[in-house]
Amino acid sequence: MKSGSGHHIPKENYPEITNNMTTMLNLQPGDTVFCTCFLYVSSVCPANSNYIKLQRDAFLTGLAPPDSPGNHCEEKAKGRARPDDLNEQARHSMGFTKLPEVSLDAKKNQ
Repeated sequence: MKSGSGHHIPKENYPEITNNMTTMLNLQPGDTVFCTCFLYVSSVCPANSNYIKLQRDAFLTGLAPPDSPGNHCEEKAKGRARPDDLNEQARHSMGFTKLPEVSLDAKKNQ
């Protein structure tokens, strides 16, 4: 298997990391793997921005997010969360408020 081929990471979206992926050695029963980072998960990118919109719309109607089972068990749940229940960080992550701008200097240090 080519290194990093277990993930679909388009080079045009993540040029800085696509050549830095590694594969696991052959594992045996009982071996343990600890994943220490998720560099391939960008906090702000077109795919995540689109997902946040879908997640927000699902939340507003009480449906499960798009990557959850489609059982919609929360739709009529008593006391389920509403937008007013969200703190500032949750409102950002759920797409109810615009994310703060990041300076170019801050991006260089990431």
